[in-house]
Amino acid sequence: MRGLADIPVRIARHAAPDTAPSPQVGALLQELHALITALQTTEKGGTIDIRSYPLSPQDREQLYLILGEGEVSARIDALGPSEIQETRIPGIWRVTHYNEHRSMLTEHVVVTRIPDILMTDPRDLSSSLDQLTRLLDP
Repeated sequence: MRGLADIPVRIARHAAPDTAPSPQVGALLQELHALITALQTTEKGGTIDIRSYPLSPQDREQLYLILGEGEVSARIDALGPSEIQETRIPGIWRVTHYNEHRSMLTEHVVVTRIPDILMTDPRDLSSSLDQLTRLLDP
């Protein structure tokens, strides 16, 4: 690649469903509204465990259609893959963890500026400093 123009960009526009949310999805959207309000006013968001809600497959699909996909996604491979996807609503993220056999372990919607799983662990920063020191002084 020679410059920014060479970077492939995909713009995904997913329209929210035209139908009203089911009662279960509506309740989750109300909870997300409260968590976003808290994040804006107190800097503390929260996590919703999607698997703990009585959602039908249609409810889950409707929720994720409404939330859509945002610009940021990440995959982490540690004791099985984890997928992090920003939704089209800034501050709302989908975080899903799988085991080494790709069976879903957890499915969360997280309201935060950036999910904790994406932040560098302070212990790793010490290791980074050691590694860079060795690179600079072989």
